[in-house]
Amino acid sequence: CHVGCHVCGCHVGCHVDVDAADRATCAVADFLSSGLRGCALDAGPCGEAEPTGEGDYGDLLRMARGVLLRPALGSPWGGVDERRTDVEVGETDDEDEENGRMDDEDDTRDGYPTGTDADGSRTALAASVGEVWSEAVVSGPPERRGACVSLLAAVLPRVAATRAGAQSRFRAPTVGADVAAGWLRPYARLLWELKHGDPGTTSRALRTLHAVAARCSGEVGEESADESPLAGALAAVETELAPFFARVPPPSSTDQTAPRPRGKPGPFSKLPSKTQHLAIALLGQLPCLSPTTLRAAAHAALAPDADPNTAVRAAEAVTCNMRAAPLALSVSFLSALLTGAGSWRGARSAAPAAARALVGVGDSDSPWAGAVLAWPAVNLAIVRAERAGDAEGARRARFGVIVLAALASEARRAQREAKEASAAASAPARGESAESAEERVSALDVDAEAAVVAWACDGFATAPGGGSDGDEDLRGASARLARSDPGWARSAFRHLRLSTAPSANRPGGEGSTAGAKRDGASHASRCDAVVYAASAFAALVGDVLPEGTVRELAADSGEIDGDETFLHPLFATMRTCEEAADACVRDELPGSARAARAVRAAKLALDGVVGGLA
Repeated sequence: CHVGCHVCGCHVGCHVDVDAADRATCAVADFLSSGLRGCALDAGPCGEAEPTGEGDYGDLLRMARGVLLRPALGSPWGGVDERRTDVEVGETDDEDEENGRMDDEDDTRDGYPTGTDADGSRTALAASVGEVWSEAVVSGPPERRGACVSLLAAVLPRVAATRAGAQSRFRAPTVGADVAAGWLRPYARLLWELKHGDPGTTSRALRTLHAVAARCSGEVGEESADESPLAGALAAVETELAPFFARVPPPSSTDQTAPRPRGKPGPFSKLPSKTQHLAIALLGQLPCLSPTTLRAAAHAALAPDADPNTAVRAAEAVTCNMRAAPLALSVSFLSALLTGAGSWRGARSAAPAAARALVGVGDSDSPWAGAVLAWPAVNLAIVRAERAGDAEGARRARFGVIVLAALASEARRAQREAKEASAAASAPARGESAESAEERVSALDVDAEAAVVAWACDGFATAPGGGSDGDEDLRGASARLARSDPGWARSAFRHLRLSTAPSANRPGGEGSTAGAKRDGASHASRCDAVVYAASAFAALVGDVLPEGTVRELAADSGEIDGDETFLHPLFATMRTCEEAADACVRDELPGSARAARAVRAAKLALDGVVGGLA
């Protein structure tokens, strides 16, 4: 039987009569539609209908998936269906067309009606599936909900691919884009209702969203993907995703520096890591990203107990989908990842990932563009943490800024070296240009650069093997910054020299208020200031900087900012520390012996590198 072969799946070398196959499909679709609506068997006028049992919905939905995916066969030219079965126009039809004996009034063949509407039956089946799906999203039960998600996982990507104009040897599924969009809209509610109780279904739903979003990223003929029903449905899903990640209250004050309350974790926080990574990867495919969703995703990725790799994947996802949000919003999200980690364990992964993404915001000629754009947000995060009394949070935020500055500086150095190599190859006799020696160490404004230098010096002054969590991270990030460009070391020596001066002689500005405060803090006394400067100096000269760089700095000559005392920055800083320590001893201040020991250790570190130059 030709029809039996097509319906049962026997597809090797089978020939199918088109009309018979469509009649069978119509009958199956009508039966499934009735069953999904609650009537498994209609006994007619002589009996009582048998309702559909709860255990039958899974089988009905699996069968419905096959019917909705199977392309219509009613084609005047035949072809090959998705089971690779040869599809031919019926021989009787050929003979009738050739002989001109087609009888329009005869609607039966071999006793069976020929006026079936397979597409109409599938449309009715799709409507029945939609009703079951809408009910299952809200009230379950889990088996029916899982069967619906499996059906939609098979159908929705096919519909999206058809809308995207994908070329295929098969005819498209008979589910329209509007119907598919209606199926897609409850997905945010589904993720919320599933909580963390069914990670398998949650993962399947997230993969479906990912597949549909990936296929909606192109254009459909003259119709933009942003205007298609599926893209509109994805945009609606995106606006409701935030509670799945975290419930973040709006700011309670108009003061931007006021501390912000942390959000409450959503179902995302209790899902397995693989499922979390699927959810975060969705940020890289959605056609649009709203501030609410990105804020909630940042809170979820930066939670103290979150998987550190989650923040890394979040930075990568948003970086790959920059067109989905305004540039300012994307930079704000990356700035939050850079400075907002809830633990040092998270900061060690989140800060470098966000820094790499921000450096990549600019082109190869402007590696500092992302840092310049992010500075207001990251500085605000530090001020906000300080106002909230979160000293560790402020330290983690400064760590992120130092990492960003180091990566941007390394990228700029690589760019400069490439230009110098190219210039040397084209005109080797010219030598170095004096212009590059006068170039500023960063593209940040003066106050921002001073703040970064001050925070890096705090890292240098941290004792190796310190007991506080994050000490080694700060020290390592500061060392990386100093090695990225000798200009940072020069600025650090200048800052250390000024830190031993009386507070009245210190410059003000954002650098002094954001990170270089010494009065009333841990370096308020003169002796503490000397210990701080000498410890950072010894670390820079003895551990951080390569010997060649130290010797180069020791041989520097020339005025800086018109101040002749900076003719030799290394020795000038060392001399200032010695004079300050001598003054502490002379005045018999508490802690003067400790200051003298610190200066002696710094002097030994310098002599060990430069030797006779001192």
